[in-house]
Amino acid sequence: MNVIGIRKLDQWSRRGRLTCWATLLLVTFVAHPTRAEITVELDDATRAKCVNVLRTGLRSAEFWPSIHAAEALTLGGHGAEVVAFLEPMLQQPFDDQKRCGIARELVRAGQRQHAKIMLDILTGEESFGHTHAAESLYKVGELGDGEAMWLRFQQDNDQRLKLMAAAALGKSGDAAALEYVRAMLTHGNPELARTAAWIIGRIGNVTDIKRLQTAQDKMPDEFSRCYFEHSRANLGDAEAQAALVQNLDSDDPAIRTYAATFAGEARIADAVPKLIAMLDDETLDVRVRAAQSLLVLAQEPTDSTSLTVLPNATESVYDALTQQAKKKFAERRQAFESLGTDADYRVWQDTRREFFVEQLGGFPERTLLNAQVTGKLDGADIGNDDIRVEKILFESRPNHHVTAVLYLPKTGDAPYPAVLIACGHSKTGKGAEYNQRLGILLAKNGMAAMCYDPIGQGERSQVAEEDGHPANLSSVTEHFLSGVGAILTGTNTAQYRIWDGMRSLDYLASRDDIDATRLGCTGCSGGGTLTSYLMALDDRILCAAPACYITTLEGLIETLGPQDSEQNIYGQIEFGMEQTDYVLMRAPKPTLICSTTDDYFGIEGAWDTFRQAKRFYGRLGRPERVNLVETAGKHGITQTGRETIVRWMKRWLADVDEDVADPGFNVWPVEALHCTPKGEVLLLDGERTVFDLNEDLAKQDRTSREEFDNKPPESARATIRKIAGVRRIEQLPTPKTRTLGLGKHGEIEFRRLTMEVGDGVTLPILRLVPSKPNGRRVLLLGVEKQSAKIERLKTEAEDGTEVWAVDLRGIGELRTKSAKDLYGDWKAFFMAYLLGEAFVGQQTEDVLQCLRVMQQGLPAESKVEIVVDGHARVAALHTAALEPNMCRLQPFREPLPSWTEILDQPQLPGQLATTIHGVLEYYDLDDLKRLAGLKPHAK
Repeated sequence: MNVIGIRKLDQWSRRGRLTCWATLLLVTFVAHPTRAEITVELDDATRAKCVNVLRTGLRSAEFWPSIHAAEALTLGGHGAEVVAFLEPMLQQPFDDQKRCGIARELVRAGQRQHAKIMLDILTGEESFGHTHAAESLYKVGELGDGEAMWLRFQQDNDQRLKLMAAAALGKSGDAAALEYVRAMLTHGNPELARTAAWIIGRIGNVTDIKRLQTAQDKMPDEFSRCYFEHSRANLGDAEAQAALVQNLDSDDPAIRTYAATFAGEARIADAVPKLIAMLDDETLDVRVRAAQSLLVLAQEPTDSTSLTVLPNATESVYDALTQQAKKKFAERRQAFESLGTDADYRVWQDTRREFFVEQLGGFPERTLLNAQVTGKLDGADIGNDDIRVEKILFESRPNHHVTAVLYLPKTGDAPYPAVLIACGHSKTGKGAEYNQRLGILLAKNGMAAMCYDPIGQGERSQVAEEDGHPANLSSVTEHFLSGVGAILTGTNTAQYRIWDGMRSLDYLASRDDIDATRLGCTGCSGGGTLTSYLMALDDRILCAAPACYITTLEGLIETLGPQDSEQNIYGQIEFGMEQTDYVLMRAPKPTLICSTTDDYFGIEGAWDTFRQAKRFYGRLGRPERVNLVETAGKHGITQTGRETIVRWMKRWLADVDEDVADPGFNVWPVEALHCTPKGEVLLLDGERTVFDLNEDLAKQDRTSREEFDNKPPESARATIRKIAGVRRIEQLPTPKTRTLGLGKHGEIEFRRLTMEVGDGVTLPILRLVPSKPNGRRVLLLGVEKQSAKIERLKTEAEDGTEVWAVDLRGIGELRTKSAKDLYGDWKAFFMAYLLGEAFVGQQTEDVLQCLRVMQQGLPAESKVEIVVDGHARVAALHTAALEPNMCRLQPFREPLPSWTEILDQPQLPGQLATTIHGVLEYYDLDDLKRLAGLKPHAK
């Protein structure tokens, strides 16, 4: 493993966060042998036997072999199965050591939130679990903010704890911690020494082989010596690898277990026959580790150290964007604190509301609702004698239907006050139990309540299979996917969501039995988001109560990060529009912030918003009109929260301030609330989806794109630079390159470089320099799989060509862990989006920086050739269109559809991260192809 040493430069802050880390030491990389190329093929029977061994082990009464089986299943691609089995175990009374094991494997399986369990045990007063916590955090590469691990490393009372803390820090790049582990190889205590060897075998490099051999010779027993032997094998020592294969036959089951484990990590193909035989070993842990190594050997290596340039860099781009955001949040707070006069407060509201509407792309004209009541339900059928329900179907836009249910009291005099309930991210939409309970409770307290399905939820799937069933089972998938077209056309998924809510209010106001002057709005989670939007923008909402959403965007970015498309408003961080401002925009209308203590929408941020709002409302003379309720619980509306919301609505809409009790009610089956004949609006004749509406907007922009076609090339390029946010090369910061060392993969020798391109972003580079260069230079982009990258390097490096293989931000080593094939690196994309920047534009500047360095030493007339695959093609195309004198873009292997074409292909993977806000008003990808000298995509 290439180790980039990191030294702590500053002390821990009082808040418990590391204030500064800086790279001080670069250890020259010496490649492992070509073991990364080794992949074995398992027949179906052997593979099935491996999985069966692991599934049996997972359910074993032997705890630690069960946990090892969980690890192996995850490594074998069965992480979801592990999560389903282990998560319920967290509720059982295990000791801290075992809780660490459970949490560790849940994190390995992708449930990173459970790292907090290990961190809490690490920092707890009870020392029983400290070492296991440090070890488990080391194994899954989690440090939290790093302070607790650093403190455990500094203590000297528990040497095993100190060693495991050093392992965790060393794995993350701390050079001092790594050197401590190396020093422990010669410790007089064999247990500590062999543990150090076990660590070095995983985070050291080939320069450690000699010191491992020297220390091994001093070990007093075979068991201890095998630790050193197996670690040498993992670092590529051929002699030790042969010894490891022999150790698979050891009479000692512990030695067999460790040999079986390292056989897979060291990718020793010669061990396969013995590993297969060991699937029938009498010792469960041996069987588990043998199955694990066989499955690992059958997979293409996913983290080949011979190709990795920047270990642990997956979150670096997001972190760099977060640092930019922090500056903007500080500016917003400073501006807020400077408010003085009543006029200042009104300007604050007006400018944010205007900005909000503009970023949404405005709203369409109101059209006929064509509302109809498609059915009625009697609450008596489920034991709620005092309410009734009407099932409503209306069009928020022509042939774009909204399904809703209206809860009405049977008693009292109409017209009733009415509350609009916005749904959270539940796939069942209005039929979700928490939505029904809130609607029923409001109706029982003399108010009407209308709950409507959002797009992609309930009866409003926007993409269907051929049989009419929804194509997407997740409640947020279609929100992300509809964001692609919305962003390209300069709107937002939020615009569709908000307009549906506003038209729902229109419907309520149109009814004789509803008092249009007494309208409220509430909703939980994603419904809290929509409530916040609606209450900020629609003056008809007299009283509002967003639940389990309001925090601060600043706090959200530091924890969860951006959410799905409608929760990210273009440029809002840059402008200074916080979540807090949704409350402030409507001041001094009555607003209740409903929160839970352990919500992932942080409670600290909720109170921060409340304090700002209380000051704001107070300045406007109505401090009593804003309040906050915090109830114990995790994300989701609680009974107390529900009662408080209804009392708040009753107070401000019905002028009755009294206790509200929720004793619990029966609810209807989801299907009973269906408003359409077949439970899907897509099955209605002539139904139009959000994807159809996005296409309509793109067609409206066609005239302006045709004008772009007629622009002189330099004028067209100026437009591209403006819309994509791409600076001229001379305006970019000077890139800084560093050579980390040499590497070798098979017959290919390369240099490993990094390039600092500005804004805290560093690109990883593999550079192949031929012995007899022919003067041709190729920039290879977008190739993410290691095996594919090797093949492309081999192909492009023929005949003396110099090749630079670079991962742009959001790709390869710089792709965040949360990235998905369907959306691309959505997390980093939306951070840039919130800052008002085009992620593609940032990637384009990455390419320009590479060209700038690669052109050094070339004749003036020479051009760097760009060879690109995957989603880097859009950035490469921008580069070639803007700087045709610097580069020549090779034709793409696979056709790249235009942005207009992808609008009617909603399930096309990876498109979100390649979009630019409002770009289709100006140009499309085919326009770039013409400027770059490529043929447009044949439709």
